[in-house]
Amino acid sequence: QAIPLRYITVGRTLAEGLMSSMCGKYSDKINCTQLAHVDDGFEEHTLGAMYEHCLAHPRHRVMYLHNKGSFHGKPKNHRFRRHLTNAVMSTDCIEHASTEDCNVCGLLFNPFPEPGFPG
Repeated sequence: QAIPLRYITVGRTLAEGLMSSMCGKYSDKINCTQLAHVDDGFEEHTLGAMYEHCLAHPRHRVMYLHNKGSFHGKPKNHRFRRHLTNAVMSTDCIEHASTEDCNVCGLLFNPFPEPGFPG
């Protein structure tokens, strides 16, 4: 069964057919759905939609991927995004993030100024 991939775009719109082309390559594995497009904003749109989904479906496992630094196309940002994505998609993260003693996973957890992961 294909895994649902839901996304929200912020800022400039994607090229026509880009996501269909990308998702089409893996249609047996993922089912892509664009939830919305907003002209401005930050993570709050996607995080809000994810929060609502979790409230409605508390047993679902969700994953948040963020294309950190995408408004600034520097090689440093590209490398950072790759590290963030590789960390959350790693076997360790996926296998352990659903156990009783682990419910979140990422590249680097920062306890201050508030608990969370950069990116």
